[in-house]
Amino acid sequence: MKRKLISFALAAMMIGSISGCSDNKTASTEVDLSGPAEENTMPISDEPITIKYWTPLYGNIKSYNDNEMFKKMEEVTGIHIEFVSPPKGQENEQYGVMLASDDLPDIIDRQIGDLYPGGIERGVEEGFFLDLSGYIDKYAPNIKKLMDEDEYYRNVMTFENGKIGAVREIMTEPELPWQGPIIRQDLLDKIGADVPRTPDELYEVLKKFKNELNIKYPMVLDTSANHIPSAGFASGWNVGTDMYWGEDEKYHYGPYDEEYTDMLLDLQKWYKEGLIDPEFATRDEKDIEAAITNGEVGFFCNQAAKIPYYTATAQSINPDIEFTTIPYLVPERGDTTSFVLNNSRVKGSAAAICATTKYPVECMKLLDFMYSEQGSEMCNFGIEGLTYEKDENGNCYYTDFYTNNPDGIDKTDMTYLYARNDGAYLKKTFRGQTDEEKATNVQNTWLIDVVRPDPAPDCKFTDEQDMTTYWQDINTYVPQYVTKTIMGMDDADSRETFVSRMQNYGMETIIEYFNTAAQAALNR
Repeated sequence: MKRKLISFALAAMMIGSISGCSDNKTASTEVDLSGPAEENTMPISDEPITIKYWTPLYGNIKSYNDNEMFKKMEEVTGIHIEFVSPPKGQENEQYGVMLASDDLPDIIDRQIGDLYPGGIERGVEEGFFLDLSGYIDKYAPNIKKLMDEDEYYRNVMTFENGKIGAVREIMTEPELPWQGPIIRQDLLDKIGADVPRTPDELYEVLKKFKNELNIKYPMVLDTSANHIPSAGFASGWNVGTDMYWGEDEKYHYGPYDEEYTDMLLDLQKWYKEGLIDPEFATRDEKDIEAAITNGEVGFFCNQAAKIPYYTATAQSINPDIEFTTIPYLVPERGDTTSFVLNNSRVKGSAAAICATTKYPVECMKLLDFMYSEQGSEMCNFGIEGLTYEKDENGNCYYTDFYTNNPDGIDKTDMTYLYARNDGAYLKKTFRGQTDEEKATNVQNTWLIDVVRPDPAPDCKFTDEQDMTTYWQDINTYVPQYVTKTIMGMDDADSRETFVSRMQNYGMETIIEYFNTAAQAALNR
């Protein structure tokens, strides 16, 4: 389960300056929230207005202002959306500077834990963000309908005091794992091996890839994430890779568990034997993709959506190359695992409205449009007639332009250019798939031997439970520990030293905060 937690690169002085000037972040427009609820009819505005929408960049898109779907949305809503995004890798730094300034956008859309130091509730209380509860009741019929029909959605978005700081990315149903282990099927066939199901079996396969087939990189690791091993790989050691909700109904932090260190020591052995790319610590995503598509890699973890692109590019060099998903690893054959990505119907993306906006009602209606039938359809599928068509039953299916783009743009990048992937909206879990395609989806492989756990409680933290400083230290230290341990470096900390340092950084306090918040959520 991929949970990006509070990970601001904000120093304590920056946080202090934000709190100190919060009195200036007051709403510039008074809104009467009494009276009957309104329909959200289009266009939202008859007069041309511009709403600034801050969001990080995802995928390979350079600016969401280039997204064709949002251009179409502007025609429908009558609102010009001006997207503001920091350069990749500078999100937290520039976000902190922006929060401390007087130049705020109208809407901010990013991971819920990153919206404000100390949490989104604190951002509302300190006057940075609007309390959306009254706005939703009066101006957001689509969001309100979802919350009225499913108490889970309401509980996730509502604070203990009844206020709402942000609307969330809502799934129509729990989605399939989006990432997992992928292997070269053609290489497995050459060595006459079955699909590896356990770490030991994978180890034997990787050795044969190296020794019998002379594969340059039997395995690559992607260091672009905070914690290198993917959930579908770490599951082989029965451990998570971040904060996770365990079968004991308590929160744990994967790297803090002893099983995580066991995994790193096994990877250290594989690294010493030349089974892992020796330069993994300095590779970027493009380097890894080049190695994969050049036929130099035997095993890796990545997105299912990337497989068609990898296959087409690799087969242009070697038509025999075939990539296939394999089940999440388990410690022993016959075991099951609950460490599965994507099990919640409410995802991490969240959109908040800044209190300084001149257009609070229009912002609320714009966000609400993305939960309507028309708006959700646009976010999920793009532009009718170009990226999708409808059948006689109203079901939407992607066109060949989307799935086999003539310019060679893969499906993941097509989503960022012509539809929407990340962000706060109503997301179709199996968008554009027929029943047959759902059944044969390669991501189904990642549910073999998986026992889906109950969704983790959505934790809401008090001001006294501010973990920003703790996470700053931990998110700096853990990747260093992981890399040094795998590479067997002389200055790598022992398990005992690692635990001691993590305790000094506040790990036990974080776990206590999470479990206290989880119990409060369960009591609700």
